[in-house]
Amino acid sequence: MSDGECTAAAKKLLADGVPFIVHSAFVANDADGVFRSGTFVSKPTGTPDIVEAVKNLLARVANGATSQN
Repeated sequence: MSDGECTAAAKKLLADGVPFIVHSAFVANDADGVFRSGTFVSKPTGTPDIVEAVKNLLARVANGATSQN
């Protein structure tokens, strides 16, 4: 997604049980509550951290997890 407001998209993903990653300059506790339901990766970060977050999320999904936490 491009920069900007994406709360509606995050709410839709959460409602549909779709795991998601949030890559944001906001601190997780300061972000809208829906974003705390995702896997949070703070900016700035390098590609290896994002790849690791994706791997962890995929592993949880493979093990049947639908919850983000």
